[in-house]
This record gives sequence, structure tokens and C-alpha cells, in this order.
Amino acid sequence: MIPIRINNLVQTRIIKELSFHDDMTGLLNRRAYEEELNTIREHKDMDDLVIVAMDVNGLKKINDTIGHECGDELIIGAASCMKKCFDKYGKVFRTGGDEFCAILRIKESQLTELQYEFQKVVSTFESTHIKNLSISCGYVVKEKDNNMSIHDMIVLADKRMYADKKNYYNNNQQ
Repeated sequence: MIPIRINNLVQTRIIKELSFHDDMTGLLNRRAYEEELNTIREHKDMDDLVIVAMDVNGLKKINDTIGHECGDELIIGAASCMKKCFDKYGKVFRTGGDEFCAILRIKESQLTELQYEFQKVVSTFESTHIKNLSISCGYVVKEKDNNMSIHDMIVLADKRMYADKKNYYNNNQQ
């Protein structure tokens, strides 16, 4: 076998790329998320910005009743749905165990259609062990809340996501 030589610039780029992605889901990871937030803060580039905070519903129950491999399948399925809907509009990050965030560039007028598309993709998801997938979401639109900082947008998106999660559990008695 002939050894392959990679120059330092390519090697550095490969290492950086690997360090910014989550192995399980293929999404960008927490490190990439923090870098993206810093870039937005530095450039104050917030026109058409939408923050979507997301959290998988029922993960603990899946892990406790049918196993962590199935819980991983749930997380991977959720990430797949997020990629399918949000990748073309921005970046999707896995920020924690079953916590995700999308930073999108869309007009407020596009949001309702995107929310509908996401719910449709999530509701039709099915895999080997997971027959139902539910993701709580909190959306914040920069156009609507024009004087908010990126930090304020994230806090509000999280607050809305937790309200959605509470509603989910109230309606599903879990």
C-alpha cells in the first residue's frame, strides 16, 4: 500500500471539519454552534435570522424501556428530519444529548410553511424500533423581535421550546 501524503493545510482543514461535527448524527456540534454565535455577534449579521430550539420528546422513556440503542436511533432520526428540512436554510447543531438548535436565514413569511414541512417530516418518520417521533420546538424570528440580541433570541427560543414540551407531556400523560 502506498502511503498518502497530505499537506499541512489540508490536514488542518480535515481536523477542523471533524472537530466541528457530531459523530452520531452528522450534524454540527456544540463547538461549531459557539463559533457560529461568535461570528453572528462580531458581524452583527442578523437580518432574516430565525433561531429554532429543539428537544426530542420521550427519550428517557425510550432509553429506560427499550434501551439506549433505540434512544440513539431516536436522536439520529430527529437529526435526519432536521437536516432534511432546515439544511437548505441554514445550519443545524446538536448542542447536547437530545437538544438541537437551527440558525436559519429566512423571511418571517416563509416560517409557517417551514414549520408545517418540519411537522410533516417528523410525523411520517419511522425506523426499525421507533414508530413515533416528537420534537418540541421554539421559534424566534429576528424581523418580528427586531431589538433582540442573539443571546436574547436563544433564551426566548428555549423558553418557547420548553412551553411546547410541557404542552406535549400534558397532552400525552408521560
